[in-house]
Amino acid sequence: MDSIKVMISSRVKAPLKGSQGLTIGKAAKEIAEQLGEKSLFPDAKFKQKPLFEFDLSLEDNARPADVSVDRHCREMVADCDIVLALYNGEAGSKLQTGADGICFVEMRTAMDFAPEKLVVVQLPFRSRSKAADRRFQQWFDSQEIWKTPNEAGDVPAVVDAASHALRVAVARMVRKAGTIRFGNYHVGAALEWTRMNYERRAEAMRDAVYRSLSPHGEKLNLEGQDEMALFTIGKGRKRVFTWIHAIPAAISEPHAREMVGQPYLNDHKLTKVMDGMPGPLHVVACARGITEAQAVRILGFPDATIITAPFGVFVADEVQKIQMAFLAQCRDEPSTHDAVSQFVSWLDRVGERDAILARGRLRSQLVTILARSA
Repeated sequence: MDSIKVMISSRVKAPLKGSQGLTIGKAAKEIAEQLGEKSLFPDAKFKQKPLFEFDLSLEDNARPADVSVDRHCREMVADCDIVLALYNGEAGSKLQTGADGICFVEMRTAMDFAPEKLVVVQLPFRSRSKAADRRFQQWFDSQEIWKTPNEAGDVPAVVDAASHALRVAVARMVRKAGTIRFGNYHVGAALEWTRMNYERRAEAMRDAVYRSLSPHGEKLNLEGQDEMALFTIGKGRKRVFTWIHAIPAAISEPHAREMVGQPYLNDHKLTKVMDGMPGPLHVVACARGITEAQAVRILGFPDATIITAPFGVFVADEVQKIQMAFLAQCRDEPSTHDAVSQFVSWLDRVGERDAILARGRLRSQLVTILARSA
């Protein structure tokens, strides 16, 4: 019989507060070494494999160069039977995509795809706290995740707490008979967003996009125009006017889709606000998924540049210079932040910033002409 596969999600080089000179990564390896030798029936006469087989976090694991961190996380979570997280409140090493750190991604992936697999060992918090760490902590506090009742401050205590957590996880596996839930949008902020009506949810989604864009640009507050923001594109003072929208339910739901409609049809109304600035670029937060076909229907015609990416779908019309970025699965603040971060990272990685700026200049000229003739 195969061993129970356990993925340990943790920081690696971060100090274990309370243990002089030891790291959380060392504690994780001690768990693997000590508990990896355990058998279910130590006195049995038949040949046994160890009860647990451990795989350490992405922070301590190489991954294929052609596999994204998100995909590798999903594969590790899917491949294991239990996700054991050593939680000290730190989001983990920053990803190349700009999204929140590896520990945050690992835990959210487990909650999104297999929440019954996840158990947490609480560690002492470090005093320093970055913005990504605060987002992680707020998200964690909003979830119904089983965790050890007390903080484990040294290696023996961590190993003991891990034993407790694994016992709970094994019992849970037996009770659930191997079944898992897909998605975890019934608790925390995602549940609060679900309880909102369309108007309030759309406002919350737009605000989340504003906050996520704030490190990359400048918010523009205009009376009666709370959907607008400035988003820095390119270098120096080069900026493109960005219009933020939200579809607060599945795109297949007509009323939710009509709240955005075809937003570029109103571009000419913004000429005074834009004041010659390139744009607009339309960023559409979607509460559910977005397909190429759905993006094309919103654009209104298929002859355009259509790119499906981890953040969602990007659409650009090279004739009228219409540009729209659809951000998928904006179910709560962290998922919206991830989508924005992946979009911004994609702009840098493929050099699309300059292309957006060039289209924005031509689009601004075109809508100025349209406004004069309207």
